[in-house]
Amino acid sequence: MRTRPSQVRSTFAAGLRLLSPLAFVLVSTPVAMAQSAVSAASGRTADQGGVVASKELPAEAQDLIPVEKLGEQVPLDLQLIDQHGAALRFGDLFDGQRPVILVPAFYTCPVACPVMIGKVRDSINGLSHVVGKDFRLVIVSFDETNTVAQAKTFADDYFQFYTHKDEPIAAEGWHFLTGAGAVTKQIMNAIGYPYKYLPETGQYSHPFMWCVLTPEGKVARYFYGFDFPAQQTRLALLEASSGEIAQSIGDRLLLYCFHYDPKRGAYTLVAMRVMQLSCLAVLTGLVALVGSLKVAERRRRRAWKHAASHDHSIHDGAVAKANAPDSTLTGIQA
Repeated sequence: MRTRPSQVRSTFAAGLRLLSPLAFVLVSTPVAMAQSAVSAASGRTADQGGVVASKELPAEAQDLIPVEKLGEQVPLDLQLIDQHGAALRFGDLFDGQRPVILVPAFYTCPVACPVMIGKVRDSINGLSHVVGKDFRLVIVSFDETNTVAQAKTFADDYFQFYTHKDEPIAAEGWHFLTGAGAVTKQIMNAIGYPYKYLPETGQYSHPFMWCVLTPEGKVARYFYGFDFPAQQTRLALLEASSGEIAQSIGDRLLLYCFHYDPKRGAYTLVAMRVMQLSCLAVLTGLVALVGSLKVAERRRRRAWKHAASHDHSIHDGAVAKANAPDSTLTGIQA
């Protein structure tokens, strides 16, 4: 019994990646120090109140530390404008089925925001899950002076290098939004995202952070810095959807075996769960082996009985033939 078993990136985009180490300086030095404290790569920690903590921060950066609000409901009854100039209700982006990647940014940011959005795009390029079908990508500008034309330029520039851009539904899940300052401020406050306008430069200081929201619009997970491995993004989307967008049993096993570690700021393998699955696999294998051996034994016995019965029939026939009187001799004797 047998068991079944980019396009090449534009010079502009490449330049942004090369300049990413300078992004902290170009946006603001205090923010760089705050971000280094909250970056997963530098051992980000969070206190019990959900405030991302850091040590020895300059006073200028103290009010730019993100506050993690896991489980917080974002306001849904807000009016925004997408990259096509169409007005939409923020709550319409949450359909109860697909999680949402929410990236705060502003479209006149010289380096940091373009790099971060590009890195998010690179991360989702590594997923088999498709924007529009399995989740939405939503960029919200917190700068009320940003225009629809600027939003569209950003949307088009990043979409052209999206791996699944040829999927008909992909464009429907690609949202670059603008809105009144009072409106976008409510969204930023809901996810614990601080930012500060710098009159001397006309730019904003802000942390480098984005988050994953549940299909109902609740904060599920945060990401920091510029390094977003595709598997971490995949796990966050699976977790936010409670496994509803899982494409295979492998996705569900992945979600079961990995757990988010707030100290590391990343999903890590849970040894106990791996051991449980290993034991289950071994037990299943033993049961299958015993079952196949029993089936094979029954077949062998059935074949033996059939062969024995056939041999017995042949033997009985031979004996009967041997004991039968010879008709020729009988005729002569008569």
